[in-house]
Amino acid sequence: MVDTLTNKAAAQRFWSEHPSETHLTGVTTFTASVVASAEETLLRQIATIELHDGVSETPYTALEVVGIPLSDSIKTAMAEYGFDEFHRTTAGFVAVRQVIPTFEC
Repeated sequence: MVDTLTNKAAAQRFWSEHPSETHLTGVTTFTASVVASAEETLLRQIATIELHDGVSETPYTALEVVGIPLSDSIKTAMAEYGFDEFHRTTAGFVAVRQVIPTFEC
């Protein structure tokens, strides 16, 4: 979630109410450019999300996005990381992958 005042308060409340959640099952915040659109911000963050949450012993297989509608450019960018199933929600979408791609560093 973008680290705004409102979102940060919500994230801190979630973290205090769910202390056993991990970065893979909970909420992660990040800063965003004030001039970028929400979609641009997501597209810029996908590689970072993958670096921190995708390359681990228990990588994530689903990503819930709130506040950004699913677009073709998002599908294309997320397909590069193995996401091949997308479900629109009233708040945004969920992207799912069955196989975790392996990347060489």
